[in-house]
Amino acid sequence: MPPPGTNPPMPSSRERALVGSLRIAACAALLVTAGCASGPEANPPVERQPSWPTLDRVGMAAYRAAVHPATWVPAAAALVMTADHWDRHASNWLSTHTPIFGSQHTADTASTILDGVQGVGLLASTLATPVPSGGAWWLDKTGRVGIDVSGMALTEGLTEGLKNGTRRVRPNGEGHSSFPSGHTSFAFSLASQTSQDLEEIAMPDAMRWSLDAADYGLAASVGWARVEAKKHFPTDVLAGAAIGNFLGYFVHDAFLESTDALANRISIRPKAKGVELGLAWSF
Repeated sequence: MPPPGTNPPMPSSRERALVGSLRIAACAALLVTAGCASGPEANPPVERQPSWPTLDRVGMAAYRAAVHPATWVPAAAALVMTADHWDRHASNWLSTHTPIFGSQHTADTASTILDGVQGVGLLASTLATPVPSGGAWWLDKTGRVGIDVSGMALTEGLTEGLKNGTRRVRPNGEGHSSFPSGHTSFAFSLASQTSQDLEEIAMPDAMRWSLDAADYGLAASVGWARVEAKKHFPTDVLAGAAIGNFLGYFVHDAFLESTDALANRISIRPKAKGVELGLAWSF
């Protein structure tokens, strides 16, 4: 306890960022708890396993990723924000008042912490997905982790390419790498891949929805923090969200195939001197 008449020491920016991140995580935990209280699932999950994508599956994955709300909604919102200087007005107000994180430095630190929390969540969901019957656990998980890393790498590569191509100055005047937000594209890439994993894990539907909403809430918090930190304009964040969600969802969907669909393409026929193995492949 401090001596009478003295003020207690103020917490550091990193401590405030950690507390803010824990509060967000606590809200996510409440959502999960609410989901756990629901009844049995209505639709059992579909088993999937890593496989090289066919052209038809690539096209379907691209379509599903494009029409996902976390792709087209932020993309449309970014276009709206360009009207009548809303982008700069919102950036100036949020970075000045910092209503959620309390300071620019705290918001900057919190965005990095939240990205780390989401990374742990993706790894946990990847390890929790069921292994198809007869499959090797280590082989399945190695393939899935490789898909996760590929989605993140593709997202980072495109984000950096756009940064170098647009060279937009950050709101704080530091550097020419404002568009799009790398923290946000990474966060939404993680969220989209985690969301795909949740579709495969057996759990009540309400619990799956709660986990999904909590994960995307964390990703949105990363983007909000980047604006409060005066590192990005809202359009940078919205574009990053659309890019990260599309690429993460696309890669994950394209390289994971339903075991039912895979079984339909493989045929084994007994022959007089052995067996005949048939493989149907779409191009």
